[in-house]
Amino acid sequence: KSRRSMFELAVVSNFGSQEHTPLEIAKTINRLRSDFGRSNEEIATMLNKSLVWVLQYGRLMDLHDQLKSMLTDAVPEAKRLKVSAAHYLSKLGKDQQLLALHEAGGVSAPITCVRRVVERMLSEDPSVRNTQMRTRRRKPDDDFRLLRSFLFRVNDEMRDWQACSLDALFANRPEETSRILG
Repeated sequence: KSRRSMFELAVVSNFGSQEHTPLEIAKTINRLRSDFGRSNEEIATMLNKSLVWVLQYGRLMDLHDQLKSMLTDAVPEAKRLKVSAAHYLSKLGKDQQLLALHEAGGVSAPITCVRRVVERMLSEDPSVRNTQMRTRRRKPDDDFRLLRSFLFRVNDEMRDWQACSLDALFANRPEETSRILG
């Protein structure tokens, strides 16, 4: 097999079976893009994730180096940057990201504060936007892909429910429920 197919096979097999740090995910997405020419849509399909998820994690590589270092497991939990905050901060240029985090109240700031600061900065001065941000217009196929993914997940969960008997489902019910169903 080719180097490309071996790497992609390893990504798919490891992705579902292990916990990965946000930066590991971002590096993998960017490697699939740059080294293997995969589109964001192809990566989303390959990893069974939404296109937005792929774009958000891919954008983490656009963070200021100091913010990237705050996403690692080497940083104590209390001082670690929340991934959702990093997603918002990545919408800004690198020179504005640290300022926005500081203005929001640091790594312990609620996500809503970070979001408000980033949105305010973008509305006041659109030039602070991350120029590397990869965005595209939504296509009708996106809705189909999201619906299809949802239906597959529901189908898998329904299969699990169908495998159980009703007696097994209600075996651990509370006492008052057993009188009602009884």
